[in-house]
Amino acid sequence: AMPVRNLRLKPEDELVGEKVAAEIIGIFNYKTLSNWRSDGRNLDLPYIRIGRSIRYRVGDLIEFRQRHTVGGVKAVEP
Repeated sequence: AMPVRNLRLKPEDELVGEKVAAEIIGIFNYKTLSNWRSDGRNLDLPYIRIGRSIRYRVGDLIEFRQRHTVGGVKAVEP
């Protein structure tokens, strides 16, 4: 088996904390994420709890941001 220390995660599988997560989805105050979790809001943003630590998967944050993007023009193939 490959030693874990040589494991290279794909960028979208990297885990980040709340401050970086908030930055990725464009939230000014990272404590908003904590409020969402305790209020059960934005349940389409999964998180990982390890003890007292909360981590978010980068790919999930990017997908969340895309799902919450409103408007814009999609290119249509002729």
